Amino acid sequence: KFLISNLSSRQMDCIRSLIQLASKITDKVDTKKLSEYANELITTFLPDFCAFSERPSIVDMNVFSILVYLHFILSALINRLTHTKQVDGNPLLPPLTGLVDECLVSVAISVLIMQYLLCYTPVMETDTPTDKESEAMDVDQTDLSPELREGHLLQKLWTKLRGFVDRDFQDNPPDPYSLYIGIQEHLYPFLQSAALFFHCLSGINFVHSSASEASHFSDLCKYLGLPNSLPSLFDNPLILKVAQNLCAHPNLTEIVRGTISPNTLLVMQPTRKFITLPESFSDLIARASHFECPRSAVIGGDGSQAAMLCLLCGEMICTNSYCCRKTLEEDDGIQIGGLTQHSQICGGGFGVALWILESYVVLLNATELHHVRGCTVTPPYMDEYGEPDPGLRRGNPLKLNLESYKELQKCWINHQLPERICKEMEHNMRLLPIHWALM
Repeated sequence: KFLISNLSSRQMDCIRSLIQLASKITDKVDTKKLSEYANELITTFLPDFCAFSERPSIVDMNVFSILVYLHFILSALINRLTHTKQVDGNPLLPPLTGLVDECLVSVAISVLIMQYLLCYTPVMETDTPTDKESEAMDVDQTDLSPELREGHLLQKLWTKLRGFVDRDFQDNPPDPYSLYIGIQEHLYPFLQSAALFFHCLSGINFVHSSASEASHFSDLCKYLGLPNSLPSLFDNPLILKVAQNLCAHPNLTEIVRGTISPNTLLVMQPTRKFITLPESFSDLIARASHFECPRSAVIGGDGSQAAMLCLLCGEMICTNSYCCRKTLEEDDGIQIGGLTQHSQICGGGFGVALWILESYVVLLNATELHHVRGCTVTPPYMDEYGEPDPGLRRGNPLKLNLESYKELQKCWINHQLPERICKEMEHNMRLLPIHWALM
C-alpha cells in the first residue's frame, strides 16, 4: 500500500498531533542539553570526532529515527536563534530550517544506499535479456535503459564503497539491474515515512503522477527534493568524505567479507505482531489443561480452568478467578483480575487474550481502571466449513484461520480496540453488566 493515500483522517490527525507534541516538548528542553544531543547525533555521521568502539557501524543505524531526532533538535535551536536575533535584521534565518531538512534527507538517503550496497552479496544468476544488456559495458550509456544506467552507477558506487572498507577487495561487481531493483525496495519504506513526516510538518500536499509503484518512487524523491539519480548524491565531495569516514569502522571489514552479520539493517523498527499460534486448536487445549495458576493452592482448580493466552507476548494468564485478584488500595480499593493486571504491563492498558477453554478472544480496554470495558469476539480458529465454535459446543476439529488472525492483529495495530469494544457492547447488551476489571 502507498502510505500517505491509505491513511484515514483519524490516523493523519493522530500523527500530526504526535509531531506537534514532539516539537513542543523539544522546545522546552534546555539549550545546552539540545546542543549536546545534536552533537552526539551528528557525530554518528562524522566518526572522525568520536571513538569507533563507542559508536554503531553504518549498517547498525536506524536512519529514520536519527533524521526525526535531528529535525526536532536543530529546528528548536534555529528557532531560538531567530528569537535571539531580530528576524527583520537577518532575513536569512527563517529559511535555515528548510535547508537543514534538505541536507538531512540527502545524508540519510546516502547512508541508506551505503547500508544496502555494503551488505549486498552478488549471486550467480542465469543469463536473461536484461543480464546480457547489462553486461555490455562497452556500450554507450545513452543506449541503455534508464534503469540500467542507474544500475551501472550503483555498480560503480558498490565497487568504490567496498574499496573504502577493504583495500584487498577483489572487484566482482553484481548485476546492475538487480542493484537497481534492490535499492528501490530498500529505500521505499523510508521515503514513504519521510514524506509523511514532512507532509505533516509542512502541510504541502503530495501529488501522484500515476498509480504505479515506480512512479510513486519518483514522486517521493521529487517531493523530498532528491535528485532523479540517487547515486549522484555521492558526486558531492562532502558526502563522499562522510562515506569514506563511515566505511573506516573496524566491524565493516568482517561484514563485507561475510565473517560476521550486521546487528540490524533496518530502515524502520520491525512492526510488532501477535504471537505465532499452533495450527491445531487441540494443541492449545492440551496446553491449557496442564496450566496451573502459580497463586492457586488447589491444583487444577479455578486457576487452571480460567486460563487465557496473551496474544501479545504468549504468556498464560489465570483470569476471572479469586486467586489472582488484586486490591488497589491507592485507587479506592478496586479489585482487578489477572488479565487486567497483565494488560497494564504488556499492552499499555489494552489486553488481547485467547480464552482457550471457551474458544473466545477477549478484548480489554483497561486504560482507566475505574471504567474497564471489554468484549468477546470470535477466535481465529475455524472448522472445515469456515465457522468458529464459540464455547466448543459442536466439538468439531478447529484449524487456524490466518486471515481472521491478521484482521484481529490489524485492529490492534491500528489502535481500533476501543472502537471495536464499543461497537460490540452496543450490539450485545449482555456485555454491559459484566465486571470486566475482574478478568
